[in-house]
Amino acid sequence: MRISAFLSSMLIAVSLVISQTSETKATIEVHDIKDVFDVILEYKYPPKRGEFETLEDYKKRLPTPYDSSSIWYVFLEAMGDARNKPYEYDIDNEMLTFVGGSKYELPPKNYEPLQGYPICVKVRNKELGSYEATNAFGATINVEKTHFEAFVVNYVNESGLPEVAFDRANGVFSCSIEKPPKEAEQLSQQLELAIEIKPVNPLNCAEEDSDFDLINPTMNFPYEMSSSLYWVDAQFVSLVLYNKSTLVVQKRILCKDSTVESQKFH
Repeated sequence: MRISAFLSSMLIAVSLVISQTSETKATIEVHDIKDVFDVILEYKYPPKRGEFETLEDYKKRLPTPYDSSSIWYVFLEAMGDARNKPYEYDIDNEMLTFVGGSKYELPPKNYEPLQGYPICVKVRNKELGSYEATNAFGATINVEKTHFEAFVVNYVNESGLPEVAFDRANGVFSCSIEKPPKEAEQLSQQLELAIEIKPVNPLNCAEEDSDFDLINPTMNFPYEMSSSLYWVDAQFVSLVLYNKSTLVVQKRILCKDSTVESQKFH
């Protein structure tokens, strides 16, 4: 999606930012959203006890119980047209803006998510190799296999999403800083967005194969495509703009009505 229209409407509101830490050396620990699901799913689906495994040995293999108070900083990936260029610079106003995330429309099957606003924070493509296939007429073709994974955070405190940094129509977060052109050019390659989230009832998270976008190969389109969906209900805590090399925080925007205490900076 194009972000220029949204950015122009946001420039006036930038001065209303709730919390800014651009002059501090505070740092955060940023995780990939897949790491969050790995921790949750390991606890949700514990390993089975072996046929000849003592209870004592089995307990040693069990994962540590999930801490329901856990709060995570998660990298927020740019989607769509912004994937290759997750920022836009308004040179007339010297405003550098970063964007990330996208609204997600389809909930998991056989799952009752809490009421909220689902946002895709990451999409991952996995190349699974190729195989030779033959159609009914004997024609042979080489088929490439690809698997897509979508990671969705469903914000149950939707009313707390800050208007100054959230395009509600498209589910896109944004964060702007005022910088002169030369400095903005440098920062455009150094900064990225993260969201701070607190999973709610994490053991109710979903991991499933999706069939709505399964694509079977044809002679004209020799690709087999499948997908998986990861979904977790969570509270939005804050949006953070940080340096991806040093993890130093440039700017932070808090949830406007959250009762969740944000993590302390290091």
